[in-house]
Amino acid sequence: MKKTLFFIILIHALKSFPIVPVTKGKDDIQLLESLTSQQQITYKNLSLSFQESLKKYLLDDPEQRLSPFFKINNYFLPSVRFWFKIYSEHSKDFIIIHDKNNLNIIYDAVNFQELTNSNLNRYTKVNLQTDIVRERLKNIRSSIKQLINNKNSPKIDNIIINALNRAELTLPKNQIKRNLFLESLLTNLRSQTGQKDVVIGAMRKYQLYQKTVEKLITLFQLPKEVISIPFVESSFNTGAESKASAVGAWQFVKRTGKKFMTIRKDYDQRINPIISTLSALHLLKQNFSVLKDWPLSITAYNSGTKNLFKIYKHFKNKENKLQFYFENHPHPNIAFASKNYYAEFLAMTYALNYSDMIFKDIEQSNYPDLKIYISLCNIWPAKLFKGLKTSDPNIFKTNTHFKNHKKKYPRGSILISTSDLNPKKFYKIESQYLTTYYPKNFFKLIKNHNCSNK
Repeated sequence: MKKTLFFIILIHALKSFPIVPVTKGKDDIQLLESLTSQQQITYKNLSLSFQESLKKYLLDDPEQRLSPFFKINNYFLPSVRFWFKIYSEHSKDFIIIHDKNNLNIIYDAVNFQELTNSNLNRYTKVNLQTDIVRERLKNIRSSIKQLINNKNSPKIDNIIINALNRAELTLPKNQIKRNLFLESLLTNLRSQTGQKDVVIGAMRKYQLYQKTVEKLITLFQLPKEVISIPFVESSFNTGAESKASAVGAWQFVKRTGKKFMTIRKDYDQRINPIISTLSALHLLKQNFSVLKDWPLSITAYNSGTKNLFKIYKHFKNKENKLQFYFENHPHPNIAFASKNYYAEFLAMTYALNYSDMIFKDIEQSNYPDLKIYISLCNIWPAKLFKGLKTSDPNIFKTNTHFKNHKKKYPRGSILISTSDLNPKKFYKIESQYLTTYYPKNFFKLIKNHNCSNK
């Protein structure tokens, strides 16, 4: 099996090599043999460090940093444990193979650090990683099938039995129940890439906007933990675009975004981290006013308020409403991503709130507060930003919604800046209007204000 895997991967890898050699030092063949060897890519027992982290950061919340709304009950605990490991322990060099319904069941952790650090071109690295994970999944499926067929051998059973033991599960003794259980394992195999380095990168990007976003969350009287949403949604990537065409850090699809923001081909407020934050806070406040429950409201951000509200009416007096919903009202729209969304949110919330203990290598930057203006005149971003760059070095980053800097934009365009802008040309939006007007309606605030070029 080992030799077969090696030659399959070697053939696939060589197809993606460029004509000019890119590997320096270690011979390609030796590297591929090393990467496919059991010594280099093998199961990594993660239980001890996981339990230590869980006790310190999750179960105890030792410094009481989190709001009481977001304490973890036993139903969500296994899922939160899993995602906390993904966010706080494992970089994208690790791929975890697990059961998607019971996240306590972890079969394998494949370490691709040597591959990442090699001089192979990036296409070869991606192809190799894909092939190795695919082969691991194939082997685990084969082991499960052989258990179903009663072809037991310690070598075949070992990875399955060990994974079940770590999850404190045992195979049912009844043959029918045993096979049903094993068939469910066969169906539920999934792989997940580590995210620790991605979270660290997101925290660094967020620092530019952090002071302003925190003030806005307080202004809207929402729990501070809601900032975890754009970290889960996009790793706070302001330019992110999903397969479903959700855009920006908060991942607004066009249909939802248009309720709050102006979205045009040349001017998309979803891309702006401050404008999209304002819109998300309006949406979250609306969710909570309807659902009266923060776990439901957070889940509704991902799944939609309409579906949850239909069910909510039937169990509004229940404790742990979201748990009751998942256990008693399965819905076709609640797939793996939706069902895990709240657990991911909780795991991210704990990771961010204890970031000083988990991510110790992040230097804190003290960026100034950002002010929100609306233009009283037509503006040319290229000229305007060039003039402001000295006093506001991040003017381009804070105004990403202008997609064509050489174009003239009309009166009523929103501008984000640390600088105090000319009040004859720009109207500063005061706090009381941020919570009462959607960003797309800010233009109403300037109907009695005229542009002056003096």
